[in-house]
Amino acid sequence: MDRHGHVGLNLLVFTPIAYVLIQSGQTGLAMFGLLGLLVVEPLIDFDRVIPGVEHRGTSHSLFGALLIGVACGVGVYALSGYLVSSLTETAFGQPVIVSGSTGRSPFNLLRNARIGFVIGLGSALLHLLGDSLTSSVRPFLPFARSRYSLALVAPQGWSQFVLFAVGLLSCGGVIVASVM
Repeated sequence: MDRHGHVGLNLLVFTPIAYVLIQSGQTGLAMFGLLGLLVVEPLIDFDRVIPGVEHRGTSHSLFGALLIGVACGVGVYALSGYLVSSLTETAFGQPVIVSGSTGRSPFNLLRNARIGFVIGLGSALLHLLGDSLTSSVRPFLPFARSRYSLALVAPQGWSQFVLFAVGLLSCGGVIVASVM
């Protein structure tokens, strides 16, 4: 699947999630999720530029998706901890150690880590789904080499653009309609 197809599929799948989040008053989380999805999902194809790493190898597997989810969870945990510490040091002259924060608080680092994990895992799984729609993937690497394909969409051409347009219109429509 080309980049347009991947972005369209991501937007299409994220549309109902964005709707639920926005309707429940979590617009910031919806925008963070969308941004995370669009940033993390293409990173899986960096296996193309790493010498000695096979494209659509382990990075394009369920195991790889789990590793990407863990990496994103740890990254968001560390980044949000750093940002909270930096912001409180700037505001109060010293870092504030926040523990036991609950609910939707941006200070709840474990919640932030779970959100990062879900965004990373979801992004990787959507990439696998997109690739399986156009060609074969080996989702059980490194444990099994069997290939699977749904082969529902042409790997190049107008079908990729249609998927992009439908995803953009659906997700954009939900966001615009929710803000009005």
